[in-house]
Amino acid sequence: MKRNPSIELCRLLACLIVIGVHTSLSAAVNEHSWDTFRLFLNCLLADGVAIFFMITGAFLFNNDYCRLLKKTLKHIIIPLIIFSIIGFYCFDWLFDKQPLSLHIAASKYIDTFRTLLSWQNPISHSVHLWYLYVYILVILIYPLLKAFVDYLDADTNRTKIFLIGTFIFLIMNDISSNSLGTFSHHSINALVPASIEIIWGHILYKYQKIFTRKLAIPVSIFLFFSLNYLRSLIQLHRYSLETPNNYILFWYSSIGIICASAIFIFCCSVIKAPGSSNIIQKFICWLASYTFPVYLIHIPIRDLLATYNVPTMLNHFMFSHFSEFIADILYNSSIVLIIFVICLIISILFRNIKKLLNKVIHCFA
Repeated sequence: MKRNPSIELCRLLACLIVIGVHTSLSAAVNEHSWDTFRLFLNCLLADGVAIFFMITGAFLFNNDYCRLLKKTLKHIIIPLIIFSIIGFYCFDWLFDKQPLSLHIAASKYIDTFRTLLSWQNPISHSVHLWYLYVYILVILIYPLLKAFVDYLDADTNRTKIFLIGTFIFLIMNDISSNSLGTFSHHSINALVPASIEIIWGHILYKYQKIFTRKLAIPVSIFLFFSLNYLRSLIQLHRYSLETPNNYILFWYSSIGIICASAIFIFCCSVIKAPGSSNIIQKFICWLASYTFPVYLIHIPIRDLLATYNVPTMLNHFMFSHFSEFIADILYNSSIVLIIFVICLIISILFRNIKKLLNKVIHCFA
């Protein structure tokens, strides 16, 4: 399928945001003090996963179920299995200085199996894999989601009720400190908000002509920054109350879904052509085509850089040469770009090696 440059721009931004949230500096100065600006930056980087789910919703419901299962197996499950096997045997040695050995204790195999039974990622240095586990669940319940989306599409009033109803539900969940939905980053607890955001993505993409009118760009930018500023103030107040409640910072919050929608609408407004018509748009589509492998390996690359103190040295350089305000921005931007570029180079190499192997196999077939 031909890539839509507006959606690919959205995908690229989501990937950078996800890397950013996994590399951002802590807002905690000490046990009772927090850096306001750093907390605001953390809020700006909170909703990459929500954007990814919305992008999924843009095209998900145009698929045949059998074809979708085959695509998921080929492009998601097999890479996930290969990555997990490598991680299971190598990551403890690579990052935790444990001896490299194929003779793994039986207890580790048992613990891994038990973790998998709860549909959680069992591999160390791979906390980000929860998203893929949830994505697989989404694909498994695709017929239910498809039937519900068809029901909504049959009447615009149903669509409006769904948007308003789910947003109110997320607000209520925020007010209840997540005790209403008990959302989290795994299994069924992530499936519900993921499904909501996927359907929001479908609606936003279907009615993008309504959402991408003349003032869409400034309004989406204003919403994104102002709501995240409000989010940081709310969280700062919660910290002052010495409560561990920080659910509003996550991708499944009411502010999170609006901020993710703002990014989605912004991208659809900036690039309105359905096909890549110029060099910049083609470059965006090319870069975005590597976001899945970049996502898959960015945490191990981050941890590998940490073993060589790269983030520490970068942090020291930035904060010794610039004001704290500028240093925060430069550090976050630099470490994200460094990790993205390294992951991109590795992904390009692997894709070319795969193509070469396929050619060799065809030659001998």
